[in-house]
Amino acid sequence: MRITNIEPYLVGLELKIPFRFAYGTFRVVPRVFVRLETDAIGDGGFAWGEAAIDFPFIDYDMYDVYDAIRKSTASIVGSDLNERGDLLLSPFLDVAPAARCALNMAADDALGRVRGISSAELYGVKREPGAALRSLGFDESGRIDTWANVQGIPKIKLGQGVPADINALTVAEQLSVQTKRRYAVDFNASYSIEQIRLFIQQLQDIGCSCANCIMWEQPLEPSVPISDWEQLVQLIKFSGLNLILVADESFITAEAGRDLVRIGVGLNYKIQKFGGILAAVDLEAQIDRPMQSFIGGTIPSPLGRAYDRLASRVLVSANLPGDGTSDANEYLSRRCGAAFSLSHRDFGLGVEPVEDTFKRLIIEDPIEEFRRIRTGKTPSRIDMQLNVSYLDSYRELSGRDIGWNL
Repeated sequence: MRITNIEPYLVGLELKIPFRFAYGTFRVVPRVFVRLETDAIGDGGFAWGEAAIDFPFIDYDMYDVYDAIRKSTASIVGSDLNERGDLLLSPFLDVAPAARCALNMAADDALGRVRGISSAELYGVKREPGAALRSLGFDESGRIDTWANVQGIPKIKLGQGVPADINALTVAEQLSVQTKRRYAVDFNASYSIEQIRLFIQQLQDIGCSCANCIMWEQPLEPSVPISDWEQLVQLIKFSGLNLILVADESFITAEAGRDLVRIGVGLNYKIQKFGGILAAVDLEAQIDRPMQSFIGGTIPSPLGRAYDRLASRVLVSANLPGDGTSDANEYLSRRCGAAFSLSHRDFGLGVEPVEDTFKRLIIEDPIEEFRRIRTGKTPSRIDMQLNVSYLDSYRELSGRDIGWNL
């Protein structure tokens, strides 16, 4: 079974309502889709993958993903689909791990289709997805009607400074009691160890024990040393907060994952960020102690969400509620949701684009779109307003000039 063609597409996914959180406000997000053809699928069928993660959450953007896949095509076409791990070794993919994830996804979809099985059977099913987290932006998290009607476990976003975050957390505790729902908190990497120590002290001063909170996700800034995480583990323990501590932005490499698990921190497996399920399975094989994780959400299409759900079924440690198992149609506009359908057979990932509708989402000139984004001009389709300069942040985080691959 040989791969005969790979084609990347840059697409704009429109959200139902603007999502406002610590990084900015997202309305139309860029995503890269990969169409993979083999000599064995037949009947004009294709397999699909998706890269869905946003700058500046990571140190590359969606054009870097598009470019990495495009440059890797020559080394992948002609490869044996049965050796799908080897497809992911192109050095071009090192720039953007989400590109590696998209190809892993497409290969899993293709191999399932060829063999007439679901992609989950390629790995072995460990469990069925549990309760889903549902991220609530700043404008949603303080409303009782949102809490009462949200599908899944509310996950509130913090990151507006200590006073505002203390207030948001106390409101969440009140709403949790009123609606009889537990919740989770995502700090989006907002604080230093000194600031989070102050945060915990102020919670204690007002008698807020976060009794209904399941977990705190990434309170610390991304680049803090592991010793700061060790201090935070002890702070949580001795403050009487009965919750799970989970790393997200700090968990970007296998080495970081091993160090965090060693000190008792759970992991948010954003499969896109980590480079695909094969990379996550390999990491779990390296860890010789019990660990907890969940599959995080990155605002993918129904295709990418099918892959998140796949990960939640096949990774041994994925035993915590995660936002990677919620329904993509909860946050996507109706027009975007209609661009994807369940496959008529339960082979591969079980989701595929609807060709005519999907075509309308494609951005025909990815280079010009991202030239405008990186230079601070208004793009034609993408609508992501960051709280920082895109140009300056891209140079700082990626270490590259904005025109290096345009």
